[in-house]
Amino acid sequence: MKVIFLDVDGVLNSFNTMNTDNSLEMGPIQNLAGIILTTDAKIILTSSWRLSTEALRTLMDKLMRCGLSISGYTQEGANMRNFENTPFENVVPTKKYTRSGTYTYDRGAEIAMWVLEHSYNLEEFVILDDEDEDIKNWFPNQLVKTDFMKGLTEEDAAKAIKLLN
Repeated sequence: MKVIFLDVDGVLNSFNTMNTDNSLEMGPIQNLAGIILTTDAKIILTSSWRLSTEALRTLMDKLMRCGLSISGYTQEGANMRNFENTPFENVVPTKKYTRSGTYTYDRGAEIAMWVLEHSYNLEEFVILDDEDEDIKNWFPNQLVKTDFMKGLTEEDAAKAIKLLN
């Protein structure tokens, strides 16, 4: 199985539309569709959009109109004890704050947990995100960092396809 770990803000939208009612842009979504058409990858949502029922519904509706669907989600938060005796045990995480105000570890750790849990059938994966601070320590070679001013471009999509194939 090939997987795209997908952030939304700065990937499927840009700075200009991020906080508007039409925040999801067709250009970046079509670029995502091109990646999936070429690689047959599945979408695993890592974005904070997964934590809001309304945002998730909006995202799923827009993706479905383009023939895309979400195959899964990363869990919010990760405990570093879960990485003992794994390839990730020496990674230095960054802290982030949860909706409840407590802190947990970064998006990279959340992705690492998913990777460990699904390693039995994971072929290749790529991470599409406009922020790299909490990912680069974990997966420096699988990250395609988008420009939040533009969202997912054709060039970004070509990089993702190369990593997945």
